[in-house]
Amino acid sequence: TVLSEFNYSKVYSEIIQTFRLPFGYSFSVRLFGGYGNGTIPQQAKFFIATSSPIDQFYRPLYRSKIFPADLRKHIEPFGGAGLRGYIDQNVSGDRIYSVNFELNLPSLLPLLGNLPIIGNLFKTTLFFDAGKIWDQNQRASLKGIKYDLGFGVRSTIFEQFSSMTNLFSEIGLNMIRVDFPVYVSHPINGEKKLKLRWVLGFDKTF
Repeated sequence: TVLSEFNYSKVYSEIIQTFRLPFGYSFSVRLFGGYGNGTIPQQAKFFIATSSPIDQFYRPLYRSKIFPADLRKHIEPFGGAGLRGYIDQNVSGDRIYSVNFELNLPSLLPLLGNLPIIGNLFKTTLFFDAGKIWDQNQRASLKGIKYDLGFGVRSTIFEQFSSMTNLFSEIGLNMIRVDFPVYVSHPINGEKKLKLRWVLGFDKTF
């Protein structure tokens, strides 16, 4: 912030732990907390659903204009509080805390794990996200915590080409991730809490 009209400080911490379970399952936990003080520019604030615009600057695929507008509104660069169900309410703030859980299944569906292609390239995830974001002029509290839950599908097809080319990783295309946050605690006015929603990502969440 030297030689800038913005004078601020910002720190955050992220803790991730994965527990290996029997039969190829795993359970992952992510804790995230951030604190900002001063005049923080919008692009550097914390966001409830995604990483900040500054973080996205280093992830060119998310900034690409090759995607049509109708698709771009569903594209979610995971970060910030990571509440996947709030991409259409992606509010920003100066302070933040969140927790994310994922139960990762070894295949698209447990019964399909032995199929030669589908069983290896597609995985299923069940997830729960909860968190809160607020500004400096607001008090920190446990009231108003937002949360979502749903399921997702991941394809690791690009990993199969990693031994031949690093083109995909260079442009940020590490995987295809589709998450369906079918329940949100605080939906948009007029929208039901239980609804088929979806977001698209090109990298691992955590």
